[in-house]
Amino acid sequence: MHEQQHVRRRDHRRRTGRQHGRGAARARRTSRGSLRARKVSAVSHRRVAVAVQHEGIYPARAAGKIFERRVFKKYGGEIMGACSDTGTKFYFKDGYRSQTDHAYQVTRGDFDKVLLDHAAESGAEVHEQTPVEAVEFSNHGVDLSVRSNGSANSIQARYLVDASGRTSVLGRQFKIKKTYDHLQKLSIFAHYDGVWRPEGIDGTLTVLIRAVDRWFWLIPLYR
Repeated sequence: MHEQQHVRRRDHRRRTGRQHGRGAARARRTSRGSLRARKVSAVSHRRVAVAVQHEGIYPARAAGKIFERRVFKKYGGEIMGACSDTGTKFYFKDGYRSQTDHAYQVTRGDFDKVLLDHAAESGAEVHEQTPVEAVEFSNHGVDLSVRSNGSANSIQARYLVDASGRTSVLGRQFKIKKTYDHLQKLSIFAHYDGVWRPEGIDGTLTVLIRAVDRWFWLIPLYR
């Protein structure tokens, strides 16, 4: 492994789910139809990295906003062992019937914020930092008990999509969330400045490093 100098850690916290972007995307799609959509989130936007395959998978206006922000073009990945000096590289251009030679790496916070704002602009009613405390179903729809700015409120809707990820609002309420003993794992992330990278496109590769009982990604975000 190459010696890494002047490395400064920028951020460190427990990695959480990706519910923010998924919920925003569903709210945007629903609001484009005949239904009024609400996006309720207990958190504000996040800062984890996310990969965007190509521009065409998102609506044109949303994609434009994403690529107006800081994006990092990457061309493949590399897999290596923790005790190895070299790894196995692969490039998107060599993929079976690949239609592109690159993807984009975007910080999760920027990505989620764009999708959330785009959902609001498309007609979805957005509530951030509004935890859902209880859900009650009836023949007429669903009633959400939420808390915002210290006050309890109620939101009524015809349909509910639980995009809370690992938080699993409905799973916890109805006690249907299962724990698998063989999957008790922990995932964390951190941001670093000054990490050594190769020149050229190899410096854009996401590196997967495997050890005996663990693995981690090294994901370049900016050049």
